[in-house]
Amino acid sequence: MATKTLKFKGWRIELDTAQVFPDDPGNGTPAMVISPKDETATFNRAIDMGTVGDTDRPIPDCIWNWIEESTDEVNAFLWPDS
Repeated sequence: MATKTLKFKGWRIELDTAQVFPDDPGNGTPAMVISPKDETATFNRAIDMGTVGDTDRPIPDCIWNWIEESTDEVNAFLWPDS
C-alpha cells in the first residue's frame, strides 16, 4: 500500500491506495481534499460540489482548478492499471 500527498497554496490532496476497494468502489476514501483549516471532502465531492467541511465552505476557484487539474495524477496513482 502507498500514500502520496499533493500540495498547493496550503491545500492538500491525500491519496491512499489502502483505501481502494475494487470490488466495492463506494467503500473507502482513497482521495481526500484537505483545506488549510483541516476541513475535508472526498476528491469527487470537492470537484462535484466545490465545497469542503461540514459547513460546505466553498473552495476558491484557483484551488478548485488545481484539484480538477490533478485528476489524471490522482487516477494514475490510485488505479495504475486502468
